[in-house]
This record gives sequence, structure tokens and C-alpha cells, in this order.
Amino acid sequence: MTAKEKLKPSMLHCVSCGVTQEAACDCGVGYVPPSEYAAIAVAKNPEKSDRAIAAATGVPHATISRARKATVSNETVEKRVGLDGKARKQPKLRLVEPEEMPTQEEADEEWQQDLYDQACSFLGSMTSETRQKYFAHIKKEYRDEI
Repeated sequence: MTAKEKLKPSMLHCVSCGVTQEAACDCGVGYVPPSEYAAIAVAKNPEKSDRAIAAATGVPHATISRARKATVSNETVEKRVGLDGKARKQPKLRLVEPEEMPTQEEADEEWQQDLYDQACSFLGSMTSETRQKYFAHIKKEYRDEI
């Protein structure tokens, strides 16, 4: 089997009659890709679970889930009805409090402290000979500041 034979053509869904197939139906209404069909189905049935909508439409439940996340506002329904007909509460979203952004001065100060901590760590890991070479370089390079 060649790679071309393994590829399945995209299935299209008729918006009017709901037919899912590769060929055209006789109703004369245009076809849409599964993602658009999923978005339409979620908008019409927000109270149904993703799997219930998937079973009714023939679109994979993962496509329904992506469509729900992309199209539904934060005001989702409180309960969704599953394939078994039972209504279940949706888990509450936990909002994470945004951290306050530091001022530029605080950020610079923190950056300098991080550099200092790293330099101390590097110096601690150097051999005595390497440390002496480093200090000689510092004295030569920054003699006006020392």
C-alpha cells in the first residue's frame, strides 16, 4: 500500500441535512469541514457533552472539544448531558492570580543579585590557580574601579 492510498480524504458535513460523506448530497446546501461543523453543533447544543455531540454528528470528540474551547465564552453551561443521558456538573476553573510585575529598578537589582550569586558559585568551583588568574585579570581590567 502506498502512502497516497493510506491518506483518507477529509469528510464533509452538510449543514442542512447532516449527511457526512465524501460525495455531495442532493439538498443543494454547501458543505463545511468537520471543525466548522463541530463549532455549529456545540453552539446549538452547549448543554451536551463533547462525546454526546460527537456521537450525534459523527465528528471525533477531540474535534468537538477543540471547537468548544475555541468558540464558547467563559459563560459555559453549569451541567452537560452525557451519552448516558445523565447531567453532570462541570469542574470549576481555578483562576490563577497574576503576579505583580517588578519595576525596572527591582528587575535590575534582582538581575545583579543573580549575577553575583552565579559569580560566587563559579569562584567556589575554580581551582586556586584559576582563581588567581581570574583575580589578576579583574585587577588589570577594572583597576580604576578597585
